[in-house]
Amino acid sequence: MTKEIKILAEASGRHVHLCQADLKALFGPEAELEPKRLLGDGGGGYISQYKVTVEGADGKSCLCTVLGPLRKESQVEFSFTEARAIGLVPPLGDSGVLGGTAPVRLTGPAGTVALERGLFVARRHAHVCVKDAQELGIQDGDPIRVRVAGPRAMVFDEVVAHVPPPFVPMTLSAFHVDYDEWNAAALFLEPYVYMSKP
Repeated sequence: MTKEIKILAEASGRHVHLCQADLKALFGPEAELEPKRLLGDGGGGYISQYKVTVEGADGKSCLCTVLGPLRKESQVEFSFTEARAIGLVPPLGDSGVLGGTAPVRLTGPAGTVALERGLFVARRHAHVCVKDAQELGIQDGDPIRVRVAGPRAMVFDEVVAHVPPPFVPMTLSAFHVDYDEWNAAALFLEPYVYMSKP
């Protein structure tokens, strides 16, 4: 029988990660990100106090939360539904791997930034703590399988495992999807899933 580990599922809404230069261009030279709420289990991510306007096609746009900490390069993560609502159809991608991602325009109170790349829909992935990774025999970047039980039972294949270095104080694994897949699987009814090797 295939070994499974029960983990929490979390939904990710549209958000932006900014580099230092783009933060200053959008919010002014004195702007600094400040945590409003921490995210996850020890990874250091947080919701900041800022929102930025993401411009789509035909004058459509939406506000988008800025997450911290700062990145080396700015990126914008949407679901397909969120992107299509403002006339955009971004490619699938992975956080921090921006080759082949789409251009996008951001506007803040201090100015506008036109990114040559950075807009994408994140592939489904799981942040897997070192203990669980060792138990399943997986490494960072490996594909894993996630099974959803309940009234909309389904299996997510091609889930990317993100395993941190041993010094990162993460103790709980979590499966991350956007709201399109969260709602399709009715994970709001039972936000726990079963992770295994393919």
